[in-house]
Amino acid sequence: MKRTDRPESGGGHVPYAGAMESSHQFEQREDLLKILSGIARNQPGATNYWTSQEMSAELGLDEPGNRGTTLAVMYLGLARESEDEEHPFELSKVGEQYLSSGGLVGADVLKFAASVFDDLNTRRAVLVAGARLFDDLSDAMALGQGQEVFASLLPPNSDVVVDGNLQARLLASLSAFLVRLEFSQPAGCLAEEVLAVNLIAEAEEVLDSWVGPEFTEESRDEAVAELEEIFTLFDDSDVTLLFVEQLDNAGNAVSPPRTYESLGIDEWFDVFYSTPVTGHVRARR
Repeated sequence: MKRTDRPESGGGHVPYAGAMESSHQFEQREDLLKILSGIARNQPGATNYWTSQEMSAELGLDEPGNRGTTLAVMYLGLARESEDEEHPFELSKVGEQYLSSGGLVGADVLKFAASVFDDLNTRRAVLVAGARLFDDLSDAMALGQGQEVFASLLPPNSDVVVDGNLQARLLASLSAFLVRLEFSQPAGCLAEEVLAVNLIAEAEEVLDSWVGPEFTEESRDEAVAELEEIFTLFDDSDVTLLFVEQLDNAGNAVSPPRTYESLGIDEWFDVFYSTPVTGHVRARR
């Protein structure tokens, strides 16, 4: 679902599961909270709102020292423009979560994939999942168990020998994609998209593990649904079809008839879009 197709937030308390664990909060936390409180008062549905002029005067949004904070609110995905001229901005879900938690959100979570995920729980889960997946893969390589572990990441029926060279390139693909995702940039090659599918699965497991008194099933389901936004960074979500096992009339597993299936493993690293040709990606032939 595209960002513009998302249902509007209903307001109210939106729990963030990591508030009590957060450290190294965003350095402009107090200023952010002040501006978000003003937007909450000013947004559609508010019972006692300011006009945009009153809001700017009250919060000093036009003052040079505050303009950077105002831009940060939008950059971090805490608010979005409203179509209502009397209410120029409204809080995003992330903005509601940040405000309700008193800003007790780690700066790493707040800044991560800010243009992709409108849920702090999703951002945090993907960060945790990325670290776990990277550690599992690097540990497997160090222990000489890489062939089995890396093979488990590939689509079913992949007839690929996962030798040391391929393991290194897949690990580099994961690392590169995590960096791109932090800045809301698209995958650089098919291998990175394949790792992204695994990252989503790992993040779902992380979210499952958090369910309890402070993190409900409903919050978990919302955060899981938000994971699908990762595909807005790709042209499409076709890569997921590689992981769907298809059967022939006799019930035998067959490879899906997708263009990707005709690619050799080396072509998984052909560069996408305007990604720099460096490291694990290579120029298209």
